[in-house]
Amino acid sequence: MTLSTSRNGFNPSFYSPLNMSCWLNAITASMEITAAILSVNPQAQATEIVYAVVYASCEYEIEPALLYAIANVESHFHHGNRRAIGDDGHSQGLMQVYYAFWRGTLPPFLYKNRSIWGNVNAAAWILKYWKERYKGQGRWWRRYNGFTPAKTAPWERKVLRAWGKWREELNYRFSFS
Repeated sequence: MTLSTSRNGFNPSFYSPLNMSCWLNAITASMEITAAILSVNPQAQATEIVYAVVYASCEYEIEPALLYAIANVESHFHHGNRRAIGDDGHSQGLMQVYYAFWRGTLPPFLYKNRSIWGNVNAAAWILKYWKERYKGQGRWWRRYNGFTPAKTAPWERKVLRAWGKWREELNYRFSFS
């Protein structure tokens, strides 16, 4: 896997020209996205969510529309949400990361940081993990929510609908396929 970063989480390749282009696209889109997040949840910390998604999408090469879709489906952009269905409330935050499952695998700086930034970046790291494991083939992203078809199928349909909506909001500015 190429998911390593330094001990403090700094990744020198993050400042490459490719990532600078990613940042410019993401910041341009962020103005429009903040309003869309607030339309889903008027109490959402929309600006903080957008900055976390911008960073995570550029750092881990995960399409921002997918991150927004998962946050939309999992928590309706409410970071304090611990009402996940099917895991007895063990998943946490905006992205409903099941930290207990990823203990020992998730880098410590992401495992310990339960803020919006930490939660979104942990989710993006997990998605990158599955993307690399499946070599980007098929619906690798559905492993984010589990392994059994009975569990993943309904979630997958919801995420696909939301993903399409967020792609429209972003005007298809990104592609990390």
